[in-house]
Amino acid sequence: ERPAQVALQEEMVSRVAALPGVAAAAALPRPPFSAEGGWSAMYAGQGQTAEAQATNPWVNFEVVGPEYFRTLEIPLLRGRPFGAADREDAPRVAVVSEAVARPTWPGEDPVGKRVKLGPLDAPGEWHTVVGVVGETRYRDLADPQPSLYLPERQFPGPVPMTLAVWTRADPAAVVPRIRDALRQAHPELLLVRGGTLRQLMAEPLARPRFGTLLLGTLAAITLLLAPVGIYGVIAATVRQRTREMGIRLALGARVEEVRGLVLRQGMRLALLGCALGTAGALLGTRALRSMLFGVRPGDPATYLAVAGLILAVAALACWLPARRAGRVDPVSALRAE
Repeated sequence: ERPAQVALQEEMVSRVAALPGVAAAAALPRPPFSAEGGWSAMYAGQGQTAEAQATNPWVNFEVVGPEYFRTLEIPLLRGRPFGAADREDAPRVAVVSEAVARPTWPGEDPVGKRVKLGPLDAPGEWHTVVGVVGETRYRDLADPQPSLYLPERQFPGPVPMTLAVWTRADPAAVVPRIRDALRQAHPELLLVRGGTLRQLMAEPLARPRFGTLLLGTLAAITLLLAPVGIYGVIAATVRQRTREMGIRLALGARVEEVRGLVLRQGMRLALLGCALGTAGALLGTRALRSMLFGVRPGDPATYLAVAGLILAVAALACWLPARRAGRVDPVSALRAE
């Protein structure tokens, strides 16, 4: 029965939370990034029309315990999290993410508003919003999903249980203590499987990591080839113009002027390359949108940083031939011709 199940879950969580090396513990339906996925549902907000409710996104909803947000370090932006008072006989409450609160009640305080699962005309209980939390990438790393949370005591249906534990010590050292605590709560309880958050994220991150490594390697090779190519072109140009440099110096040109001439020529090429590369990147990054995380395809800070780095490397590659050009001996240059 659901009340007995919840009571057992609470006893398990309290026993595990009291273990040495454990900072917090909470119950949740499924682990992050699990193959089984999560629960999704339509929702309706207090004050919405039927037309507005029809545009609401589907939400990822979780049935969680009081320490859930603290254990998973989900920031509380307004209001309060669930507490021990949110029991079966108490008024129904909910916590929503900012992606739910902002479009549902624009310009209003969502705390105190009511929300329900399902469309407006469907039967179902209304829940009073008591808190607003930050966004999570709990099921999908690509984009934050709007989320709605219900307290485990007030959810009537059966809920699978996953135990989330935030440890101060090495997780491997805490697992045997967790097994013992579960046996003390109920002799037939078994820890089916477990792992650290890093292990849970290994599979969904495998492909993005490979793509990032591949792109990073190609970018590093490109960054190496760019100054080498600029250096080679400018150095070859300086050799071809040795007689010209000698004549300039013989006619009274200063060494700084000759060096500046070479630097300006090389930096013009670098600026032209950056302009063409930026235009190509603006077109190409749209195809790489699925591989970007936390960066927009047209992020100006990224473009400025990359262009600045390439120009700095190009300036260094141009400075070496320019320094050599300033050391040309006019007599030797003319005699060689």
